Amino acid sequence: MTTVTSELPRLDMPASWNAVSAHVDLGASGTVHYVDFGGPDEPGQAPLMLVHGLGGSFVNWASLGPLLAVHRRVFALDLPGFGLSYPNGRSASVTSNAAALAAFIDRVVGATPVLIGNSMGGLLSIMYASRQPTAGVVLIDPVLPRVPGQPFDREIVKTFATYAMPGLGTRLLARERRQTAPVDLVTRVFDVVSRDRSTIAADLFETSVAMATTRREAPGIDKAYLQAARSILRIAAKSKAYYAAMRRIDAPVLLIHGAHDRLVPVVAARGVAQRFPDWAYAELPDAGHVPHMEAAADVHRITTSWLAGLDR
Repeated sequence: MTTVTSELPRLDMPASWNAVSAHVDLGASGTVHYVDFGGPDEPGQAPLMLVHGLGGSFVNWASLGPLLAVHRRVFALDLPGFGLSYPNGRSASVTSNAAALAAFIDRVVGATPVLIGNSMGGLLSIMYASRQPTAGVVLIDPVLPRVPGQPFDREIVKTFATYAMPGLGTRLLARERRQTAPVDLVTRVFDVVSRDRSTIAADLFETSVAMATTRREAPGIDKAYLQAARSILRIAAKSKAYYAAMRRIDAPVLLIHGAHDRLVPVVAARGVAQRFPDWAYAELPDAGHVPHMEAAADVHRITTSWLAGLDR
């Protein structure tokens, strides 16, 4: 089912990741890149589908994916517009990427998965699980509705307010990408999403820089980023509809959240945990928005313990 050619973007990965890189044609959703971290295909054991966040890629899962692959088959997708799934004129809105995720699960995974999503990937996992059979859902600092009275992080609010302005956001992103070295772009992002950038593995950081370098001149990437960002803001603002989607999930859910998340404050996760008492909840006291990158061993421990409960 996979198609790999020299014309499609590639990225060298450390051998220790034990990941196979490929592209697949998803029909209406176009061609996307993904990696297969391998892992056992045991009868009755659901494979794991890893879904990255806004501006991310499969590289975000490089610390956690190989750990999980000891237990189960693990796939990680580059959503259209991100990673090595270049936009190529496609929409990168949440709705469009939800369709791509569903098509990928149908054509490549080929079984009812456990979805593991971070940030925007958590939102997409909720959307998928609210509509289609799912073995389980692990939400790692997902997009969540804002809690009334929740304090604002002024830098984050300013950034997303800029994204919301037609024309201005695209120009600013393009200028920043032209004027800033890839290593500095990655450093800046990691400083926002993590509590302590030094906790992120060196090979993950270096490959993120390589990804930023590879994507530097890809056409349409700024437009794709803003399409996704704006659609996230619209969905998160409609809290009643979003909570209704969560209630429709007919599968076990594990919510993991970093206590120092600047993008989705932990108070929002605590509120969701209270609203859905059947969901398992774990809070990581030393992590920010990307615990799977900052504290992969802890996320692995929590997730595999929860998965063992599903198997029983």
